[in-house]
Amino acid sequence: DDALHVKPIAEEDGPGDYEIGVHIADVTYFLEENSALDLEAQKRATSVYLVQKVIPMLPPILCEQLCSLNPNVDRLAFSCVWRMNADGSIADYPPWFGRSVIRSCAKLDYPTAQRMLDGQIPFEPSNGTDEDAFLSDMPESIWEKARRPIGQAAWSLCRDVRALGAIAKKRRAKRLASGALAMNTVKLMFKRDDEGNPLEVSSYTVRDSNRLVEE
Repeated sequence: DDALHVKPIAEEDGPGDYEIGVHIADVTYFLEENSALDLEAQKRATSVYLVQKVIPMLPPILCEQLCSLNPNVDRLAFSCVWRMNADGSIADYPPWFGRSVIRSCAKLDYPTAQRMLDGQIPFEPSNGTDEDAFLSDMPESIWEKARRPIGQAAWSLCRDVRALGAIAKKRRAKRLASGALAMNTVKLMFKRDDEGNPLEVSSYTVRDSNRLVEE
């Protein structure tokens, strides 16, 4: 499980336009090296995702709860925090790596993040006293209530996602211009019946929200 954060940097706080952080769940806190659980995880190597179920590498209490960066709860993580400029270049400022305790504000999915990038979800505060007044009329099909932020204004979360999306686009363009290899393999997705059995198959469309996380 991983999480992202982005924060604008004030001019008086040094170089860079944004502080960006990537936070990966710290499984090692719960998993002792060469324990029976560790040895079993080594045999499995990864979680296997089938059409109708997942065969996990670790017990569900770890991968679904204690090591899942769920919103509004403290979670142990390994973090990398660095600074970037709006044009996609790395700022001249030392990155920070270390163990951390994080509390994510929302668990987004790719379709919702894409709607933020497309402008379907406001990235500026509503007029009046309630900055997130637009949420009262927003249908679940646009942004599920379970995925809306806790402890941060919804419009500012959307603004942050759009900032990351703009940086990712410029970063990707720089990499490709420098000769980076792009491997666009086709991913499959399945439509299932009520019992979880596959009915039909189609190709998965990779969007800017996917590329944002990749970058």
